[in-house]
Amino acid sequence: MHLICISFNFYPQRTVTPAGARRSSITSDFLAEENRREKELERILDRRIADLKTNTDYIVQKYT
Repeated sequence: MHLICISFNFYPQRTVTPAGARRSSITSDFLAEENRREKELERILDRRIADLKTNTDYIVQKYT
């Protein structure tokens, strides 16, 4: 016969973070998300500018 011992921690230790640390974390998360969005928008705009340049070159060659 095998006995299985399971222990539960009924009193988990709580970690308390100061309000300043939490605010700093929220701020850094927000800035990281804004930077990600900025890079994505820049990538989209660069791709659109390249498409416009390609189309413009095609039209200029077609009518000259």
